[in-house]
Amino acid sequence: MKNFIEDLANQGIEVSLKSDYLSLHYDYDIQIKEETIFLIREKKQEMLKYLSSGKLSSIPVSEIISGGYPVTPSQYRMWVLSQLGEVSSGYNISFTSAIIGSLYTEILRFSFITLVERYKILRTNFIYDTQTETVKQVVVSPEEFTLDFVEEDYRTRRNSVNIGWIVLKKFITTL
Repeated sequence: MKNFIEDLANQGIEVSLKSDYLSLHYDYDIQIKEETIFLIREKKQEMLKYLSSGKLSSIPVSEIISGGYPVTPSQYRMWVLSQLGEVSSGYNISFTSAIIGSLYTEILRFSFITLVERYKILRTNFIYDTQTETVKQVVVSPEEFTLDFVEEDYRTRRNSVNIGWIVLKKFITTL
């Protein structure tokens, strides 16, 4: 079944499981052969069983390379803009959430640490390598990464929304 799903992917047809339903995604300009449609219908139950079994191989975890990775052209453009001080906040996704009731700061702190440990992108920095004269992305190991937490209560301060935004913006830029 794995081979069949991979063959479909090679034809530009992505198969996934949505709740208990089989979901197919493909570009509408792709002409799907009649025999492929027949095989998909014929193997539908097998695909549902396979996809829901959890036997799928996970994405392989790459090792952290100490010398860094090359950047993509888009990343290089962003790096150049950041050196000129012209990085747009449009690349950030921001949100505000009012917390009503008790906040367990230790659990919140643990959650942030767990996220940073799990997702390498949150530990990625861009550096200029003077030896090769190239920009590289370097992933810091979880042990080397530090995340400072500051507990502040803004409820009694004037302009508390603005103060909270400044703290959040500072937090995002230090990641």
